[in-house]
Amino acid sequence: MTQLTELRDIIETVYQVDLGKLQRIKAEEMDLREALDDLDHQLRQSLDMSDGVASDWQAIGADRAWRAWVGRQRKELNMQLARVLVRKADAEARLKTSFAKKQVSEELVEQEAQALRIERMRRMQG
Repeated sequence: MTQLTELRDIIETVYQVDLGKLQRIKAEEMDLREALDDLDHQLRQSLDMSDGVASDWQAIGADRAWRAWVGRQRKELNMQLARVLVRKADAEARLKTSFAKKQVSEELVEQEAQALRIERMRRMQG
């Protein structure tokens, strides 16, 4: 195994690690987006309740408490999502760099192999 081959293997490993990190971040993003969707769904359901139940909730102030809780939850989830999106952008940039290095290392190994084949053929002919 040549030094270029070893370097290519190391670069491939780094690429795979970066790819795995991005996939985990994307899964985290999807979870947060689903949580926000669930929260919106719960809020819509509470607004669609029958008038009798809604007026009972209003009488004890539970509707305001519920909406305040929903607002706090939405704010927290959106802040978490914003942090995840920043991490995702960073991970995508790292992955692009890793991918470029991976491609270059593969090309260099192929060029080296081709040069060795040509050299062998020259020795066989000469």
